[in-house]
Amino acid sequence: MNKLIFVLPALLVNTFAFASLPADLENIVRKLDTECAGNDNGNIGTFNPNSFNAGKIMKELKADQVGNDSCRSVFSASSDDGVDALNAVLFSSQSIERDCVNSTLSEREQGKLRAMIEDPTNLGVFSKEWDGESGDSEYCMYSNYDIYRADGTVVRIVFNHTD
Repeated sequence: MNKLIFVLPALLVNTFAFASLPADLENIVRKLDTECAGNDNGNIGTFNPNSFNAGKIMKELKADQVGNDSCRSVFSASSDDGVDALNAVLFSSQSIERDCVNSTLSEREQGKLRAMIEDPTNLGVFSKEWDGESGDSEYCMYSNYDIYRADGTVVRIVFNHTD
């Protein structure tokens, strides 16, 4: 009985460790990653929402740009910019990813994915996209989008069109 008393508070404090997407959303993200994003680079993980720091996350995303003149990236300036960038990649008629998204995900699945991306409770949505001008597309055509959800789930969608 005493052991249970010590375990329960620890579980209550660390409930973020058990955060996960609903199964249907997890399947949608995995389908997108497997069929469209390339090289299975995306993932679903957890983080502590109590220690979320947008500035620190952006600094980590920009870290590989220091001294790298060959493949430069453009970064979202705000969470709204991140949402707009990811929606443009997935749902814009001018996107090279759009055909794959349409053939891989049903309209219902696309709606659920969009709702997750646009969820107003998200702590942050970040984008990092190749600028399209620097370097060689064979080595630089890479972008990633990170969605930090209030429940402690982080969804990383990565499009890797490098060889």
